[in-house]
Amino acid sequence: GLFALLAPVVIFASYPGVFLCGGRWVALWPAARRERRWAGLLLLGSTIAFAFAAFYFFTIRVQRSAAMDAAWVHAFPDWHRPWSVPAWAVRSTIGLVDYFCRPIGGILIAPALVGGVRFWRAGRRELVLFALVPMLLAMGAALVKAYPYTGARTMVFAMPALILLIGHGIAGLVEWRPRRRGLQAIVLALIVIPLAATFGFVGYRTVVPWPRAETAVASAYVLAHRQINEPVTANHWEYEYYFRGLGAEFIPDLRLLDAPARSPRIWIVLTAHEPRTRDALIGALTGWRVIERHEFAGTSVLVAAPSR
Repeated sequence: GLFALLAPVVIFASYPGVFLCGGRWVALWPAARRERRWAGLLLLGSTIAFAFAAFYFFTIRVQRSAAMDAAWVHAFPDWHRPWSVPAWAVRSTIGLVDYFCRPIGGILIAPALVGGVRFWRAGRRELVLFALVPMLLAMGAALVKAYPYTGARTMVFAMPALILLIGHGIAGLVEWRPRRRGLQAIVLALIVIPLAATFGFVGYRTVVPWPRAETAVASAYVLAHRQINEPVTANHWEYEYYFRGLGAEFIPDLRLLDAPARSPRIWIVLTAHEPRTRDALIGALTGWRVIERHEFAGTSVLVAAPSR
């Protein structure tokens, strides 16, 4: 009953609240089956369903826009190449863990799996389900291009549970004393490699800094070539500094793509280190026709016109 009262509050307070509520509903199944408490489970499920339906039709669907879709198109699978979807799921999950636990988050998937197995064997199945089901629900939403499943702030809700699994897994590895030397080597590697990789990566980045996109050069090009009254939009926060002198002619976060065309041409600046990510962003620019494209390190500058 308490969860049923809290579910609408959680869902309306934050977009990913529906994933947490769904995870909690699934996690309660083992206890409900043991104790035959189906009425409470049905009440919670109905409350979640009605609250999410209201949230979707009155908030999510109304707020969705071309600018929002373009910002997250790289986080969705490519259904034009369905055979690549399993690889996308694996890659996105690794990126998710890496985002939470940089610089070596991807390696920590192994201890997380160990932690999940330990909790499951100890009879704490509700905890394992509540940790993993919200992530799986977010992945399912990404499969229909409804929510970004990737290493980004939109998935931070999954971080506490994942860290708990990693910590429990590392504790289990430290306590385990296998007799076989081969298993001893594997356990030692699972403990030592993340530590060595962390210190090694920090040292490497101290000498070789993170590569930076040429946002300053791209901005200078736009300012030098745009005509008066040609508006500019971009997908990265740095451009709010570089284009601060444009006043109302600069509209951040690609919001210009949703506004009525007020000029025959607009400038679009897209920053992403992966060229395929920029290509995906450009492919999502529905309603606009690219006239010119200029490439810089990690950045594409486009001149576009309305396609209609």
